[in-house]
Amino acid sequence: MADELEFFDRLLNYWREGSEYKSQSDVAKLEESRIAGKIRNKLSKRPVGRPKQNSQRILTVRRVIIYDYLESRGESRKYIKRSVMAEIMGWTDSKAREFDRTYDPAAPRWRGWFEWMLSRGWQGLPEARIERAYKRVLERLNGDN
Repeated sequence: MADELEFFDRLLNYWREGSEYKSQSDVAKLEESRIAGKIRNKLSKRPVGRPKQNSQRILTVRRVIIYDYLESRGESRKYIKRSVMAEIMGWTDSKAREFDRTYDPAAPRWRGWFEWMLSRGWQGLPEARIERAYKRVLERLNGDN
């Protein structure tokens, strides 16, 4: 995270040293400084980009497998998908929700990671394990009907 903020600060410093910045009006300088402050705030609160640890990359690839399997079963409810993910990982539902917010499940890079890992011989998750977790989640939500 510190690397991203350092890079952002360096870009701002180069920009302020340039002639384009010096020729702007004070109002434009203030507006752009306000916008830069908002961007810096967002970077410090919620980092963007790929996960910094390999284990997080594996978790995102597992999520691709889980979501694909559930979609093939006709499950379109997002909270069910997150609950199955949480059940398999041993997480709370809120942690799975935060993981989805931090690492967007629709991003194409996760599909790329998935294909890359499969090409290297990674086995992924067995469908039986996902099915068992899916049944447990449905039982927990529906009770013993």
